Amino acid sequence: MNAELLSQMGLDAMALGNHEFDLNNAKLNKFISDINFPVVAANVDTSEDPDLKGQTNLKPYVLFAFDGNTKTPITDINNLPKDQDIVAVFGIALDDMPNLAPNTGKVKFADMVKSAQATVDMLKAKGVNNVIALTHIGNAVDVDVASKVNGIDLIVGGHSHTLLGDFTNIGHDHAGTYAQMVKNPNGITQTCVVQAGEYAQAIGQLDVTFDEQGNITQCAGLNTLLTNDEFYHSPMREASSKFSADETADVVDFVEGEDNIAITAEEANMRNLIDTKYKPAVDKAYGKVIAQVPVEIRHERRPGDRGTDKHGSDVALFC
Repeated sequence: MNAELLSQMGLDAMALGNHEFDLNNAKLNKFISDINFPVVAANVDTSEDPDLKGQTNLKPYVLFAFDGNTKTPITDINNLPKDQDIVAVFGIALDDMPNLAPNTGKVKFADMVKSAQATVDMLKAKGVNNVIALTHIGNAVDVDVASKVNGIDLIVGGHSHTLLGDFTNIGHDHAGTYAQMVKNPNGITQTCVVQAGEYAQAIGQLDVTFDEQGNITQCAGLNTLLTNDEFYHSPMREASSKFSADETADVVDFVEGEDNIAITAEEANMRNLIDTKYKPAVDKAYGKVIAQVPVEIRHERRPGDRGTDKHGSDVALFC
């Protein structure tokens, strides 16, 4: 399901995160084979893992050449096209992955900072001026990596579910500026760091400016929360709790007046695929919903993360 849906989105690359190891490496290998875009992780060694060692769609980095707005994938770093802008996208996975994911098999995870610097140095030596890191290590760790590695222009991160930007207009906390500029250890170059929350709740748009040497001089943009035009009083979204026409019009007027929220239409082909091929099986597996808890219940796999209750999960009491 995941591979089929993701392959319809026109993605350039994907970072290797902890949830990719939720099942086992045989299933992970099949997923990576089934998608039509690469998974990138420069600090991962699969050579001793029986399931992943032959996986050619798991790469340390990928390359793209830009001729204006025309993007072309490049397969040979030793034969880069001339008179075009070359962009590398490399991946960073958590180096303590075995502590988070139970099924990493014999995959080895190298130090994030050392691997990132070695990868950037190699790319620069080959003539690649613009370097993007695609990560799943958390925003605070992204900022730390940026402060310890020279030459990364942009880090697009995940894992910590950090919705960067000012969303106090809808009652959210201000989690940090979109985008964050971090000085590299050489004291000269900078890295731009962005993240767009969780579960495709938002989409980020970033404008980046480079100097003639390929160093980033400015980055600015915003995250935009995505919603449809149906609103409900109940989180269960029963028909009886749907907003009236007047209430809906008021919400739509509010959304249209904000630059960080947008009403977007569903993609019809993907909705049809989900409803016909996958939803019946999901509904059968979950069964009938008998209750809805209208409050947030804390559930941390590692007690104390992000300042949460050091005693652990509130959900576990009900299990």
